[in-house]
Amino acid sequence: MKQIEVLPQTIYEFYADPKITALGVELLKKEKLIHQEHSTTYQISGMTEDARLNLRPEYAPIMNWILACLDEVKISRNLQCDRIDITQSWGVVTTYNTHQPRHFHTNSYISGVLYLTDSPTGTTLYQNSIWELENHPLVTVRSMDDSREITHKVRAKAGTLSLFPSNLEHEVKPSNDFNDRYSLVVNTFPAGRVGHYRSFSGMEIEIK
Repeated sequence: MKQIEVLPQTIYEFYADPKITALGVELLKKEKLIHQEHSTTYQISGMTEDARLNLRPEYAPIMNWILACLDEVKISRNLQCDRIDITQSWGVVTTYNTHQPRHFHTNSYISGVLYLTDSPTGTTLYQNSIWELENHPLVTVRSMDDSREITHKVRAKAGTLSLFPSNLEHEVKPSNDFNDRYSLVVNTFPAGRVGHYRSFSGMEIEIK
């Protein structure tokens, strides 16, 4: 038997000016964090109580830069929409012995993580496979052989913005770093005129 891995996934990386990362850390240090209870050995990383930081004027320099990056992705992929808007954004503070369990983002097209500080604890992305139907509404079939999974680790380097399809599963493994890791997360969605009316796929989407 010959096994052939095909159809790789694309993610995008951008690199912010140090002023952007410094502003992000300054703002997140003032935010109130919530901590979800978890039954495992490790606690879940703290997340900002406000999950729509993108609407706050003090975050505008950061969000405007991310929007410019999203526009580059839209142009690169020739996406049929006027723009890609940020629908929500929240901060994550990963401290020693905390993590983010494996998950994906619903009601979002492209998700992104802006790392505001350096950390050895990055984000692990998992290639979704049609052979594993864990998230299928009717069938759950998951491989028990982890060695067959296709993964990619995004390095948590200050100023790196990683943009990836929202349906990609990802996780932050338990941190063994005594320095706190600060990051901003965004969810997005196509907005304005989406698709083409001549191909019977057009619509107008307004993000509020």
